Amino acid sequence: MCGSFRLDYDVIALMKRYRIEHKADLSDKSFNGDYFPGMRAPIIRQNENYRMLSVLDWNFPLYDTGKNIFNARQETVNTKSFFANSFKLRRGILPVSSFYEWSKQPSHKFEIFDGELISIGIIFNRFKDKDNKTFEGFSILTTDSYGVPKYIHNRLPVIIPKDCEDLWLNMDTDIKELKQIMEIENKKLKTRQIGD
Repeated sequence: MCGSFRLDYDVIALMKRYRIEHKADLSDKSFNGDYFPGMRAPIIRQNENYRMLSVLDWNFPLYDTGKNIFNARQETVNTKSFFANSFKLRRGILPVSSFYEWSKQPSHKFEIFDGELISIGIIFNRFKDKDNKTFEGFSILTTDSYGVPKYIHNRLPVIIPKDCEDLWLNMDTDIKELKQIMEIENKKLKTRQIGD
């Protein structure tokens, strides 16, 4: 699970890191701070001819139920009808400096990081809000926890290795290869407790 994350990067640095040629009309020159479900956050996506930086809502509404999905399990994302089309055609990357998880026994907040920009796998789609206005929203893909973080929480965001980012953003990559990418473990993850 991923309940919040942090990003401390300026737009130019993000564009250079991800080889982005185009960006949406962004008023932000930099992204600094903590992000929570429902907020707007920068994501990287691949159009047919170029890679793009966009800002989308961290929100994936479940039809007309009023329920919002902020995380989707990688194990079933390609088979659940609600997610399958987005997984096939609209995958992206959420860049984060770190993300947060909470332990249960006892309850503590932990920051998880690896010292570099982390690329989290997402899916996105277009939706209509209660006023019938169209917006784009994303959901973070999660996987079974591993390494040190597994002692904090049983789920982690899917982390896309840098050398797999092109394959991940390529909508022609087959499901088997995508599944293999989602199961790669980031061996560099570290944790630190925040607060008492």
